Amino acid sequence: MSESPFHAIVAGTASVIAPMIAEMNSLKATHSALYGANPEALIQDHRDIVETTDEAILEYRAWFSKVSDAILQRQTVIEEHIRKNVIVVPEDAPSEEELKTAFNDKQKAVSAALKLIGQLGVDNNTLISVFGSTKTESGEDIPALPVVPSLRGSRGAGKPASSVGGSGIRRPRVDHIAISIDGENYVDAGISVKGKVEGTTETRFTFSGLAKTLTGKPYSMTNVDVTTLQSAAFSAAGTEDLSTVNGVIDFVFESGDKRVYIRVTPSKG
Repeated sequence: MSESPFHAIVAGTASVIAPMIAEMNSLKATHSALYGANPEALIQDHRDIVETTDEAILEYRAWFSKVSDAILQRQTVIEEHIRKNVIVVPEDAPSEEELKTAFNDKQKAVSAALKLIGQLGVDNNTLISVFGSTKTESGEDIPALPVVPSLRGSRGAGKPASSVGGSGIRRPRVDHIAISIDGENYVDAGISVKGKVEGTTETRFTFSGLAKTLTGKPYSMTNVDVTTLQSAAFSAAGTEDLSTVNGVIDFVFESGDKRVYIRVTPSKG
């Protein structure tokens, strides 16, 4: 059966277009490699993340790391000033011990009640099943029990809400940071800086470097900043003095619809 004129035209046109499309894809790949889909993002990647031996970039990274540390130290000093001089507990307020005692008494009572409910085979989130209906006689919803709160941290006199070092300065210095997409396969999240020996480089692990890694490719996360990452680590560790933590600190960081698993090894220095 002979090919119709219409099919011949389509086939001929396709044979001409296909090589053009292939060439367009090649040109696009070349453009992306040279200039990037987002030129500014490409520049930032080379400035902050991409492995390099370029002396100017390495010197910049070393400078930025030192400046970031200086900023952090200055921030912690002013935060401690605010804790001691600005956020003042009123004289007629109940003492921390009184509040903790009252809270703990209630907590024990609630725990005992929940334990009894559990022994009866009723989960507190489905407590409404005890009533046999999710509605009252008037048609109103019967809510599940609220989430039981916990009382974490202790300010004490002039101290922040969680543990700090004797100087009152937060200690976020770390020896190593690794990140993972699936929580199993971790990769280093350090940045290359100029080494102490002339002509060498070294990998430095900081929260500022971690922020740069997460905002760069392939993670491309948004709303990532050093303070948020540090706060997440402090929360997971239960202290702002990471040097007191034995072992690693694992936590999950989310931004929008993206999630990464972070593993921090605190510095003991």
